[in-house]
Order: sequence, then structure tokens, then C-alpha cells
Amino acid sequence: MFWKVYNGRFSNLCEMLSFVLHLVIYFALVAISFVFSASETAYSTLRASIIRLKAAKGDKGSQRVLLLIKDLPHTLNAIIIGDNLVNLAFTSFATYTGYVFYGALGALIFSVVNFVIVFVVGEAWPKNVAVNNPENLAIRLSGFMYHYVKAMEAPARIMTKVGRALARVAGYEGTRRDITTEERMIYALELAKLEGVITDKQHDVISRVLRFDDLIAQDIMVPLDKVVYVNCESTVSEVMQVFGSAGHRTLPVVEKDERCGVKPVGAIHVRDATVAYMNGFKEVAVKEICEDVVSVRFDEKLIEVLSKMQQTGSQIAAVNRDGCTIGFIFINDLLEEIVGEMMGGVTKSKKLVKKL
Repeated sequence: MFWKVYNGRFSNLCEMLSFVLHLVIYFALVAISFVFSASETAYSTLRASIIRLKAAKGDKGSQRVLLLIKDLPHTLNAIIIGDNLVNLAFTSFATYTGYVFYGALGALIFSVVNFVIVFVVGEAWPKNVAVNNPENLAIRLSGFMYHYVKAMEAPARIMTKVGRALARVAGYEGTRRDITTEERMIYALELAKLEGVITDKQHDVISRVLRFDDLIAQDIMVPLDKVVYVNCESTVSEVMQVFGSAGHRTLPVVEKDERCGVKPVGAIHVRDATVAYMNGFKEVAVKEICEDVVSVRFDEKLIEVLSKMQQTGSQIAAVNRDGCTIGFIFINDLLEEIVGEMMGGVTKSKKLVKKL
């Protein structure tokens, strides 16, 4: 027999080369198994947010990873098929090699050694490597995995359908719902608080910022009947009296309107009124020195309201509905939605119910 071994030695050079070739093929299959096993763990445990960030910066590998995890069950099924086929191949090849060169005892020894190699090199080692750095590993393997998954499209699709059918039989039918970016942030925020990474105060401020984008102008506006405002024809002297009694630093300036009752024409800051008063303009109408106010819809997002106020430098926004002003938003009220109630000497605008 060509492959027969005498006294534990190779009978000729061809037999030795054949044995070496068997080992090369075997370890090549083991290496492929390593790649499949590591890929399975990496793609299962990677943080998609990191991949999306890198993909947005133009990283080609990250962009391929996003395509692969878009249908994660399909990708994992393709990887599992390849991993199992390779494991079956090199296990059978190891047993065959042991039997050909050393008989039944060789087959047994090679099978035991193969079991250890499968556990260490085919499972434990690659999974530990992948779980500690899944994103980088997934990106490195993305080129090979992208083309491999495309080649395994048909069998992977079949396995996906079979898996879903079995899930329905077992009563686990359903589809995985993608969570929104906001939900991810909320989960991360709660986890950070539980683990002591952030304090309760920091948690409260960040939570307010996250909720801020959900609010609209009507949610925090001060209704018109509860606003301290002054008539545009009022003099600087009269306005100074209102500032003294109300405690505000900025007041809306309005004029009478037949349809809506009042119509905003601007806002007056205590600083401007004081400068005018000290320079002898006590009897000047306040409309001459007031600044413009921002006009917003009642259903406009607060983040948009804040942006408009920042762009114009205005401290007050008039909230309109059907062409009429129904209330005002003060900059302090906006800030309190973010940082909480502001303590200080200025009385909250919502508690003041005085008009001039």
C-alpha cells in the first residue's frame, strides 16, 4: 500500500510530503474556522452606533459592516453554515489522516487532538478575541464576509426562513424592532446613572435636554392673560414703575388690535429703559426704544424657538395661533426647561398678573 508506514517511519519522501500536505490542508481549514467563529461573535456583539459613526466619516469597511448587519439573521446564518461545514470538513479530514498514516489507533489519537484544537482554536480563542474588540474585527473581516455572504445568499435565505418557521412553531414569532437613537441615549443615560458614572444632578440635566426636543411653544408659554406687558404708548417713566413693581428685566410691548385684542410690537429691557430715563427721555413713548420680538407658531418646536431667539438676540417670543398672539415665551422659561427652576431674585413670569 502506497501510504503504508513501516516502524513508525515514512517509507519514502513522497509519503512524508503527502503527510505534510495533509497537515497544511488541515490547519488551513482550522484557520478558516477561526475566521467564521470570530465573525459570528463580532457581528453579534458589535455596537452599531460606533460603526455608523465610522461609516459616516467615509470608512469603506464600516459601510460594508452596516450592509451586513442590516439583515443580521441572514448574515449570521451564512456564517454558521460556513463554520459548520468547515468544522465538519477538518474533523473528518483529521480522522481520515490519522487512519491512513497510523491505522485505527492513529484515527483515535487524531480525533482526540482535533477535539482540543476545535475547542481552543475554533471556538474559545476566536470568540474571546472578537468579544473584546468586535467593531475593529468586524471591519477587518468585512471584505471577505461581504463577498462570502453574497455567495451564500440562497442557502442562508433558506435557513433564515426555516428558522423563522420553527420560531413560529415554538411560539416566538415576531420581528426585531430597531430602537431609535433617542431610545439608545435614554438607555445609556439610565445605565450610566445606575453604574454611578454620572450624578443625579447630571442625569436630571441631560434628561431635560432630551425631553426639550419633544416640547412645543404652547407647552411652556405664559398665556396672554397672565403676562405683564405694557402699552406701546406708555412713557418710559410709566414703564420704569412697572419694572419696579413686577421685578422683570424684559417686558412685552403691545398695541391694541380689534380682532385679537392686543398685538405685540416689541420688547423693552430694563437696561434700555433705565438709560433713556437717566438721559432725560422720561416722557418718550416706549415704542420708540423697544426692540423687536420673535414671532413663533404655537406648535413650533422649542428647539426652533430657542434658535430663533439666539439668532435675533431677543429675550421674548410671541406665540401666535390663527394670526393672534395667545401668549409669550421668556428666555428664562426656556432655560428652566433645560437646567431646572432658576433660583434668584427675579420672580417667575408665570406668577405675575399685572398689566399697564
